[in-house]
Amino acid sequence: MKTAMIWGASGGIGQALTTHLLTNDWDVIAIGRNTEELDNRATLTIQSDVTNAFSVQEAVLSASYEVEEVDMWIYAAGDIHSSSVEKMTPEDWQRILGANLSGAYLTTHFSLPLLSDQACL
Repeated sequence: MKTAMIWGASGGIGQALTTHLLTNDWDVIAIGRNTEELDNRATLTIQSDVTNAFSVQEAVLSASYEVEEVDMWIYAAGDIHSSSVEKMTPEDWQRILGANLSGAYLTTHFSLPLLSDQACL
């Protein structure tokens, strides 16, 4: 059986991908900020904050106790804010950068040891 790791699995796209892969006989490691929405929807559920390097490392370590390697790695986390720049707060800007840039880097970087040689990223 193949294994997928989905970061941002508690969001709409992440939940849809988790469901799709499970129905197609994949094991799914579902990682998200709000894991209560994921209970009983994945092979393994892990809570993590993608903007925090330590939290990401903990999530990858937890996954490594359960699987030897990951065949498909998906980053479905992210954030968006719809307003003019003058109305956007610095906190909004940092949240968006964190989820869309820093989170993508941190999760990719720390997941590399778990990826199979032929893993889709």
